[in-house]
Amino acid sequence: MEKQLNVWIDSNLKAALLELARSQKKTLKELVEAMLKQEVTIQRGETMEKQALPAIRKIVQLEARKANEDQLAELCEYLQSHIINEIKALSRRSAS
Repeated sequence: MEKQLNVWIDSNLKAALLELARSQKKTLKELVEAMLKQEVTIQRGETMEKQALPAIRKIVQLEARKANEDQLAELCEYLQSHIINEIKALSRRSAS
């Protein structure tokens, strides 16, 4: 269903729109509808992006935290096993 959009715009802007429509071999209605659809899509995308960013940020932070915890656990395990092995080796040497 179509509705009429009756707005006043600057005469230079209307002339530019008419010229652009001619150069693209479109009617003024087709050109304006395409431009409005594109702008509405952009605006909706920006709104969705703003709403999604906090959730994405939390997910990235959580994954980074998990990765850091895993690396820290691996490092602790590695250091502990090497330190314990070194202490055992030193104990054996001092006992002999």
